[in-house]
Amino acid sequence: MVKRDVIWTRTADIQFVGILEYWVKRNKSNTYSKKLVKLVTERTKQIADKL
Repeated sequence: MVKRDVIWTRTADIQFVGILEYWVKRNKSNTYSKKLVKLVTERTKQIADKL
């Protein structure tokens, strides 16, 4: 099986960072943002494996 790269657009990257910053400010902690990064990373790897 060939592994492909998932390339995020600049807009998607900026929006994702904005989402992470929102949750840090809202929760006054970066714990949830770290969890989101982990989940998105896992899903991105799954997508790359299925392409």
